[in-house]
Amino acid sequence: MAFDPNSIVRLEKRKQLVKAAKPKKRLRRAPRWLQPMSIEREYQNILVQYVNEMLLAAREILLPALPGLVNEADQSRPKTDSYADNLEQMMQALSLGIDRRITKNWQTVTLDIGQKTSKWNSGQWQKSIKSVMGINAAQYEPWLQDQLLSFGKENVGLIKSIKDKSLSTIESNAQRAIRSGLRHEAIAQQIEDEFNTTKARARLIARDQVSKLNGQLTQLRQNDIGIKEYIWRTSGDERVRASHAIMDGKRCRWDDPTVYFDGKAWVPRPSSAVQEHPGQDYQCRCWAEPVFDKLYEDIDLGREAPVGPVEKDVEKLPVGTMLRALSTDFLFTSKVATPDIKDHVDFVALVKKRKLANSSYLSDTHGMSKGGRGCNIKTLQVVAERATWYKENLNVNVNVFQYTGVKGHYASLGQGVFNIGAIRNFEKSSKSLSANESMGYHPVKCGTIKSVVDHEYGHAIYDKYLKGKMKGSELSLYYQGLSAREISKGLSIYGKTNFNEFIAEGWSEFTNNPDPRPMAKNIGKLVIKMIGAI
Repeated sequence: MAFDPNSIVRLEKRKQLVKAAKPKKRLRRAPRWLQPMSIEREYQNILVQYVNEMLLAAREILLPALPGLVNEADQSRPKTDSYADNLEQMMQALSLGIDRRITKNWQTVTLDIGQKTSKWNSGQWQKSIKSVMGINAAQYEPWLQDQLLSFGKENVGLIKSIKDKSLSTIESNAQRAIRSGLRHEAIAQQIEDEFNTTKARARLIARDQVSKLNGQLTQLRQNDIGIKEYIWRTSGDERVRASHAIMDGKRCRWDDPTVYFDGKAWVPRPSSAVQEHPGQDYQCRCWAEPVFDKLYEDIDLGREAPVGPVEKDVEKLPVGTMLRALSTDFLFTSKVATPDIKDHVDFVALVKKRKLANSSYLSDTHGMSKGGRGCNIKTLQVVAERATWYKENLNVNVNVFQYTGVKGHYASLGQGVFNIGAIRNFEKSSKSLSANESMGYHPVKCGTIKSVVDHEYGHAIYDKYLKGKMKGSELSLYYQGLSAREISKGLSIYGKTNFNEFIAEGWSEFTNNPDPRPMAKNIGKLVIKMIGAI
């Protein structure tokens, strides 16, 4: 289970209120889980546009060549089949022509769709928790980044298969048509028809993939807080398949998609019923209504803190003990002044001594992170080392723990490290960051915790020292002269998000890559120049 401590406290208070008011009343049902239809349509439009570009390329390259190929076949038959080699060459030219027309970075496209689906799913999940349990629960999801990367990789392969399968079918059909003596106008129509079929397949891929990811995230998020059972719910319309309709209203288990509860015991599902979880079957629009009852009774302040992996040399503490520790002033409470750079290192030693290093114990109310998450000792050590470096080398004095910008916890590291698991698992987080770097999502040599710390320092430096000096500056003009594609290729995919991320990503590479690329080098030099001018 992965609720953060603040959520557990709110839940306990809610439990007491519910018991005091109506001790025997059952929990209310979770609201209907809506499907991400708008994201499906967006993805469909992207893939259909891709097929349209393929068709335009075919009209420019292949269709004009058909009369000559048919004429060549008529003249050479039955002596040779030279037209077959010529058709193959035309198909190769068509493939290259399509690649020239399509400039999209499919990794970026699929990651964007995955992130939007996750955000939608998270909203539906939070709505369920709020409706049933009466709290707004923050969750730690170290698995999310890997899940989205896997979705992106699989979908890039599916997108490539759209072209490969379509061109293969077109070539095979054209070979047979020419061999049988069909006129070139009829062959051209066959090719047009094949692209229409390809559009339909592209729509199915988009709808199926978004639906599958939505179902997978539902399972992971429910499992993540300890929910083991769900009620199968269909979309309730005439398109529901019989194998799915038979499961409507049945109580099921996440650990076994082949059984359901018949009121007395867990029994095998009928052979005519789907043997998968909601959303996992092809084009499935069903959803899993979470069963909160057992989870609600299990949560108790006296139980062991439900946190993720911990440092080997750090003991687990009961939630009650943790809360008492957090009530003291030795942590970053509102009663304690923001520590200077030297205190960062002292704080690391202090946290180790108090054996709170594994935790979501360092909550949002204590200024440590966003969303009630905490910090891993190794991460704290990296931050302390970088803080000292910035003070000694650039005379930059900003506190990434408590620095607050106009939008709240601006440079808290929550935008980078904490969202991918450095809170509790330094090694796993480093692995995820390395994967991001390899696919170009972050800059070269920026696949480490240190690089993310420097990224956040880039934000803090901008907000505290540079923000008011940007109008008409060299750095601002440099950014305005670059296209999103140039930033994506010359810096990172994430760097093209906006001006702030452009600076932070450039600064991260400048401070982490021994041989920074031209764009990062320019950003770094211009930032240092502006700092020196302050």
